Amino acid sequence: MRLRKSPVSYQEFVETGEVRKKESVAAPVEQAAASLAGNPKPDHAGQATAAPTIPDMGQEKQKRRAKLPAKPHRRKKPGILVTVDVPLPAAGVSATFDALSRTYSGKRALALILRKAMPKLERHLLEGKSKSAPRDYPVQPGDLKTTRTMPEDAYQLAKVQFDPLDMLPNRQFGRIVALAALAAFFKNEKSG
Repeated sequence: MRLRKSPVSYQEFVETGEVRKKESVAAPVEQAAASLAGNPKPDHAGQATAAPTIPDMGQEKQKRRAKLPAKPHRRKKPGILVTVDVPLPAAGVSATFDALSRTYSGKRALALILRKAMPKLERHLLEGKSKSAPRDYPVQPGDLKTTRTMPEDAYQLAKVQFDPLDMLPNRQFGRIVALAALAAFFKNEKSG
């Protein structure tokens, strides 16, 4: 099979980044016929004195690239990152955990519950209701290691309540806060 010659040289393709067909000789004739169809009496007086237009090659040599769609701007939540390391609850402590652990792994089930429990604890801290909340629950082997972002005002209130001397490392403080959040969630679940 014989290869056809490209209408554009390789050098021209590299410079412009696009493939253009060579203009055929019949193109001006076709254009004239099309213009005559619309206007039977063409005015050729201005064409004789008009200067021929030469395209500016400087603009064509610039590479044309498609613009990528902009990524949606994500706002960072203001707050403090707390490292959480909490044990899995024992069987029977939470009906929600037991139901979720039938579908997901124990760690994933606890992560889903923690996602709901932490904001509730933060609200209770801000309202001043968390002083009487339970701080522990029966556990089984295994634990969940993750991080959570706490609003700064809730973080400061939790520091005052759970670490008044500000001596605990971040991981241990996160464990205490998460245990309190989960214990309160499990207690509220049982009480209805």
